[in-house]
Amino acid sequence: MAWQELITLLQGSGQEPAETLVQRLITKLDELLTLLESVEASDKEKPGQALVRVEWRVAAFSLAALDDLERQSASSQRERLRGLRKKLQQTMATMQQSGRQLPVSDLVSIRESLIGARRELEQLAMSQREAVRVSRRNRNVLLLIPALLGSLSVSYLRSERGLRLERIEAVAPSSAYIPLTVSDDTLYPKDEYLADYMTEFSKHYFGHPSEFPSLYFDRDDKGQPTSHRTLQHKISLRNASHGRVTYLSSVEAVVDVLETAAFPWNRLTVTPQISAKQWRESEHRSLRVKSDGVGPAIDAEIVVTARSGLTVAKTEREVFHRSEIDPFASLVSDVLSVDQKSGALSAPRYWRLTAPPSTPGPQFFEVSAPQPGVPPARSQCKPNQNEADYGWYEQITELSRLRAIGPSGYAEPYQLQVAYASLKGEPKTLTLAGTLGPNEVFFAHHKRLLAYDPRCEHVDIDRDGIMDELDAGGPLAFLFASDKELSFPKGVDLITVRLGLDLQSLVVGRRAAVTHPLDGFLNPQGILAVNLTLHMPISARYGVRLLVNGTETARYRFAGLVPEHLSFEAEGHSQAVNRLRSVFGVKPKATK
Repeated sequence: MAWQELITLLQGSGQEPAETLVQRLITKLDELLTLLESVEASDKEKPGQALVRVEWRVAAFSLAALDDLERQSASSQRERLRGLRKKLQQTMATMQQSGRQLPVSDLVSIRESLIGARRELEQLAMSQREAVRVSRRNRNVLLLIPALLGSLSVSYLRSERGLRLERIEAVAPSSAYIPLTVSDDTLYPKDEYLADYMTEFSKHYFGHPSEFPSLYFDRDDKGQPTSHRTLQHKISLRNASHGRVTYLSSVEAVVDVLETAAFPWNRLTVTPQISAKQWRESEHRSLRVKSDGVGPAIDAEIVVTARSGLTVAKTEREVFHRSEIDPFASLVSDVLSVDQKSGALSAPRYWRLTAPPSTPGPQFFEVSAPQPGVPPARSQCKPNQNEADYGWYEQITELSRLRAIGPSGYAEPYQLQVAYASLKGEPKTLTLAGTLGPNEVFFAHHKRLLAYDPRCEHVDIDRDGIMDELDAGGPLAFLFASDKELSFPKGVDLITVRLGLDLQSLVVGRRAAVTHPLDGFLNPQGILAVNLTLHMPISARYGVRLLVNGTETARYRFAGLVPEHLSFEAEGHSQAVNRLRSVFGVKPKATK
């Protein structure tokens, strides 16, 4: 219902009902029609008396009721009422102008006009009755809404009770496991975390410098790494009730050693093997560098150099393992496509001159501050307001001119050089010769050679292509906040509990438990955050259950990542070789 209609509805108590107004107008029209019929029935030669009565009735006919009806009606009906008013005004004006000399022959058309107006009023009366019925129904609905809202509110407040699992995540190591949002699931390590873990362990295992001991294992009092890790899990529970405070008596964590879990020795890297090939001779972009060995290449550096001496591309990889690299995807020079037939560049470059050109030409232009009232030279762009760009420029559109400015590489031989080291620190080098194709030109960066039109306003673009650091705020920042930062919630909207379990002496089939007497109240929709610290010396599969007030609220499983041997030297070369050959599916050498 429109606002205007609603206001009309609310104001209706002080006005004559619309249906009454319609009936009053119909009655007046009926009186006129009756008088017209008397004129037709009178003596056609002397209808004077009947016409006098018609004249009196027309003079007394008022459209005030129609004005009141228009004010009370909806906007959709007002246009219809205006048309009816116009029709009645025209009919009454015709009858008033004729007066007592009204030709009897015109009575038929006047009567039809009045009958048509009466029909419209009857239809309007039906519409008004329907509107009244709808308004009554709407009023009844408005009266019921508060009761319905109250009922829904009560149902909403009582719909959920107890603690609901929000999130299970590994806090230490951070970002190592895929968080869980449902109970009775497994906390799996992320693929990237497992790859980094095994990469670092491989370097550590074979005696190369790595961060493995400090990142993944605890240290003893002497600062030496031990054979066990400390994990920290965080279980977040929400008070699902919308209107009821929950009393928390105790929080208990139970950890069961379900079964042994094999360490992923099959992911251990052994030896690197680098190969390079240009798959299509005429296309330098088809060049690929591949790591095919069972071990990574450490500190790999891939450089493409043109015969002219220009360094075209350079790629550095700290760990290069079982993957493929496109060297031309990491260019250190600018590149443009070239029309092989005309030698035209796909996009112009702008060379800033140190002085005005000695010989004028269409390729030269000056960039200066825009003058008031003087239209810019390039109407299709906004003039450049940067004073540092003011001066003379040369627009370069041809390959020959671009190559004359500085070092470039185009349709000439190149050399690929790959330098890397094995896990044992042994340096290795791979070289490959190829030819740059005629479809691209590579050229060195120069501060005077611009990629944008200096006549137009421009926005600087990061050349390194590295995304700026994202805002670290939001829900994740809250979840990983320090103890001091967690103290800002008021009251008991957030309760933090810290539990610790030592799993060092446990074997398969045993369990450990710890209980914390809480004795607190958690507000509706409040969070209970349980930080569980686990010391895990063996590679096993564990099951964790969390109980609040003696009732199980969450359970999950996870597997440890603790190796049986920390170093190749400590295990022994022969024993390690035989074991690893078996892991990789290689038959042991036959003994003589």
